[in-house]
Amino acid sequence: MNGTSRHVLGYLQDFLFAPDRARTPVKALADGTAYARDARRAAADAARLPAARAELESLLERWMALSELS
Repeated sequence: MNGTSRHVLGYLQDFLFAPDRARTPVKALADGTAYARDARRAAADAARLPAARAELESLLERWMALSELS
């Protein structure tokens, strides 16, 4: 790099790869599709949070009303 010889592990550590992660076989490393899929899933989950919260609050209110009856 820039005319200097460097070990690949040192180069990867510059990009915050832990030494054990840097030693992972290349075939086991993600090509970015897993990250993109997880990001899409996280965005979809975040979009559902307001509805899930409202449903949970409704269930809690019903449960508390039922517990007051007994």
